[in-house]
Amino acid sequence: MPLTLIKPFLQSVFTELVFGIVFAMVGGMMVFIVLHELLPTAHRYMPDRPGYVTFFLVVGMVVMAISLVLFAI
Repeated sequence: MPLTLIKPFLQSVFTELVFGIVFAMVGGMMVFIVLHELLPTAHRYMPDRPGYVTFFLVVGMVVMAISLVLFAI
């Protein structure tokens, strides 16, 4: 019974704008974690080729951006 009372309230609060803001924040957090934690760790494991690691990080971001654009069509 209480769930039926909460559902209309949640539907009015969680609009498309709120979902967009939440997804943007979560995406920003994931990018921060990659750049702040995972990239330095990858550089530590490949100290002789630091440009290699950074290059493929950028390639991965470009591939993801292109796939988002292509799937939006």
